[in-house]
Amino acid sequence: MKSQLLSALILFLIISCASCKKAGNVPVDSNGNIDFENPSALHPDKEKFQNILNKYKKEGIPGLSMLIYTPEKGMWIGTAGYSAIENKTQMKLFNVFHSASVIKTYMSVATLKLAEEGKLRLSDKIDQYLPAECSDKIANAHEATILNLLNHSSGIPDFLFQSSHEADYYNNFYATFSTTDYLKYIYHKKALFRVGEKFEYCNTNYMLLALVLDKVYGSHANLLTERIFKPYGLFHSYYKNESGYPAPFGAVNTYIDLYGDGKLQNSTGWERNFAKNNIGHDGMLFTTHDCFLFFKALFIDRKILAAQSLQTMLDFKPTRDPINGYRFEGALGIERITNPKGLQRIYHVGASLGGANWVCYYPQENAVIVINANFGAIIDSPIANAFLGYKGRGKTDGMLEAVEAVVFPDKVP
Repeated sequence: MKSQLLSALILFLIISCASCKKAGNVPVDSNGNIDFENPSALHPDKEKFQNILNKYKKEGIPGLSMLIYTPEKGMWIGTAGYSAIENKTQMKLFNVFHSASVIKTYMSVATLKLAEEGKLRLSDKIDQYLPAECSDKIANAHEATILNLLNHSSGIPDFLFQSSHEADYYNNFYATFSTTDYLKYIYHKKALFRVGEKFEYCNTNYMLLALVLDKVYGSHANLLTERIFKPYGLFHSYYKNESGYPAPFGAVNTYIDLYGDGKLQNSTGWERNFAKNNIGHDGMLFTTHDCFLFFKALFIDRKILAAQSLQTMLDFKPTRDPINGYRFEGALGIERITNPKGLQRIYHVGASLGGANWVCYYPQENAVIVINANFGAIIDSPIANAFLGYKGRGKTDGMLEAVEAVVFPDKVP
């Protein structure tokens, strides 16, 4: 009898462990074991990619993680630097990064899924979902639609860069703000432009979108968990609901050159507090591999959105005049740059007090590039410029351009 009970217990533990790994948020272990196949050692460009990581680590970026996927050569993933400078903890493949604004792509996809199900229409005015005390005080809130929020054509001011908010925030990085507190910074402010007149990137759009989705679905956080993370195997992505948030296992320490003088400060507590306070436009965390899985499922496998929804998401409109042969366009939670040689990059970039991200899909090549770093790129500094680059906008080549030159050697100026 005892042996039967013991056998049953062992079988139960085996099944439980297997299901835990599938259920999500049971992390890879601290020895660096990962829960995906890693063919990087066989990649023909492995040394070139690692050299790029090492170069930008030497430029002052504390830690980096990068994944490159092309159909011809497969996947390469690697790291450089430290997840924690203080004790020189090496960056590992399981480390978790702050997404910064990359969450906007996820929010856009989640909204389009609800539209597919008839639970909302992109043409709906947002004031039918927002409390009157909110929409009555925000310019254009009675005219703007959900689509205007998604493609940044609402004309609603950005709370994040109001001088009054910046003064309050930079004087106390640990302050607690509610969503209402944030929105008060734009109450009774003039609209930036008439609804639909043009494109202007605005974090308030996606904060309001989160409130709209709360009204439609009950919780926009549940929407991301139940309709994006779990169905598509994003077991190491975290937003409000997931265990350990905002500091799950593997979460990196973050740093920032706050004064642009080359001296890094630990911004870990600031960044985690910001994640807790904010909704919709920021506050998510993920591993580099999880981010790749999302972009692959969305753009390469095309299994998240219906074809018509994806076409709607990628309805690009010019966002600024061409510069040096580069064309700039925006759509729903995503942007596109076309370089002078015709290479198209569909992407979202992230920058916060503790995050710097490039997440890119290249439609002509069906390729994906993801780069995450644990430093704050929102403050102008030498390492932020080295990472972001923005070639074609009057700045120097950045890290992404260096990677593109290896991946697409004939299509980079």
